[in-house]
Amino acid sequence: MASSLLIQAAANKAANTRDDDDDYGAVLEDTWRATETFSDGSVFRVLFTFGAGKNQSNGVVTHSDELFLVASPSCLTAQGVWKKTGRRNYTVTDEGFCFDTDNGLAPAGKIKFKSAIKLNRRGNEFSGNMHIEGFLVDGTPVFSDDAVLHGERMPVEAP
Repeated sequence: MASSLLIQAAANKAANTRDDDDDYGAVLEDTWRATETFSDGSVFRVLFTFGAGKNQSNGVVTHSDELFLVASPSCLTAQGVWKKTGRRNYTVTDEGFCFDTDNGLAPAGKIKFKSAIKLNRRGNEFSGNMHIEGFLVDGTPVFSDDAVLHGERMPVEAP
């Protein structure tokens, strides 16, 4: 009887430590410090916060970066959604409204981000790519670009 309990305890421990979709490495929800690296070599810092959704396969995202509050057009923090597409793989879509700071903060359009990211096995970093599109208020596209993403979970820091 005791040996069967030991065998069952060992099996439970192994099941709880295996690398599957329920491990920490597969959890996206958190705040991440990231960088966007563009083809011209420019690098910008980014913050992503991924929150829970109606189930473990989707959720919400907020995204801000160093380019949002620049001279016209200036954009608000982007908001959007994420969806799990595979083991540690996610697709993210988010949008932010932009304003003409030279014209009394008149609406200038929106910026849209479409990203594909993958968490590393430990779940403390991600890598991926991002496609960025800018639109005028009437929906006319005005630019697009691509960037490589790299992110790390933001740690809690004591005061």
